[in-house]
Amino acid sequence: MKKLYTLLVILLTASSLAMAQIPGKLEIDISPNPFQEEIQLHWEETPTQEVQVDILNLLGEKLISQRFEAGHSVNEYYLKDLNTLAPGYYFLRIASGNDLATIRVVKS
Repeated sequence: MKKLYTLLVILLTASSLAMAQIPGKLEIDISPNPFQEEIQLHWEETPTQEVQVDILNLLGEKLISQRFEAGHSVNEYYLKDLNTLAPGYYFLRIASGNDLATIRVVKS
């Protein structure tokens, strides 16, 4: 049985910040959005399990994939060298354990 999660997405133009929240699970700040060469992911709490981050095109095809180790008091991760992506819309899929969040990001 698939778990369905509701996502709260807030776009703040002043700080170019997006927030994905899975109630009772992950709370992630994603910035900047739109991005150019890198995306910063900041967790309110340090993830206790490995984090998988994928960038997908609008067809759902995986273009970039990166894994981050859990723990070590690290709650900030960076996706770097994104200058190879063409300007446009993408989906950022973030998975940790059974938790999954997907948010639309823009490459400027």
